Amino acid sequence: MDKKDLMMSLLGGLMVIALIAGSILLRRNNYTAYDRNHTWYVEYDAASGKDLLVRGKKLKGISADINKVVIALNRATVEMEAPAAKSQEGALEPPRLRLERVGEGIAFVEVINAEYLTQRMGTSGAQNYLAAVTYSLTETPGVRGVNFAFPEGDHAMPGEYNRQSFPDYAIAGK
Repeated sequence: MDKKDLMMSLLGGLMVIALIAGSILLRRNNYTAYDRNHTWYVEYDAASGKDLLVRGKKLKGISADINKVVIALNRATVEMEAPAAKSQEGALEPPRLRLERVGEGIAFVEVINAEYLTQRMGTSGAQNYLAAVTYSLTETPGVRGVNFAFPEGDHAMPGEYNRQSFPDYAIAGK
């Protein structure tokens, strides 16, 4: 084997080792697999008969970066709503958020696939979504409200929401 072939073999071996090490490190990084534990989410509390807002156990780890919270919300929504979306005729993708900007304590977000939110989730589902998003994004330091941009529908209206916009929800741990 000449020097060129030997160097190419070594380089190839190093690349394989680097790929394996990189994939192992990514699996250990808890930010690569967001789930609802990285957001606020809603559960029904049979004892009180109310919807209960629950703070995900891992939200604190990402709350300083609003972009990570948006990613977590989008992934959690797809995870929760995808089975329902597929079962409906003329299926739409579940709603996703796009952060436009943050200014004066307000996170401005556009809801993509808003028809699913406004027409397919029902009133309770849409309110639960808006509440979970609002609570999750207001975990970010300096953010006290969320301005949602989407076309008005039967079950949800755009506009500015804050934690006081959802007085009928119980809060876990309070």
